[in-house]
Amino acid sequence: MKPEVETRLQALLQKREDEKLASERRTIAEKERKENHLTAFVIVRDSIIRPALTEIVQLYVARGFPARILEKNEEANSKGGTSQPYIKLSLESETYSYSGTMNAEFTVYFEKEKNEIWIHKSTRSSAGPGERLPLDRVSSEWIHEQFLKYASQPY
Repeated sequence: MKPEVETRLQALLQKREDEKLASERRTIAEKERKENHLTAFVIVRDSIIRPALTEIVQLYVARGFPARILEKNEEANSKGGTSQPYIKLSLESETYSYSGTMNAEFTVYFEKEKNEIWIHKSTRSSAGPGERLPLDRVSSEWIHEQFLKYASQPY
């Protein structure tokens, strides 16, 4: 092989090796960023969201209405990805899981890619997304206001 060809080929291979290394570093940094977001969510869930929902549950239960908190952490799903973690307030005495039955639930999902929570509201007859909020802006007052909007609808 001619020396100038070898030199150009070595430079090309070095460039590809550098690009691969940079890509691996970006992947690791992105994974760490998402893990940090998930850790932050757990802190907000435990210190703000759960206590806010617990106050609501206590009001409902004191009046004889069913209410309970259910949680699910992030976990691997069957498609090779992960499911979004959530905490929900269920207004049912039991959760129905068979097809065609909807539960009255107020769910706070966490989207780690965007580092934000979003509300999903479901009644026995309809369901849909609610508002979104960056994780660092979540407060118990905001949770209470969102639930009040939800509870003002028939379920």
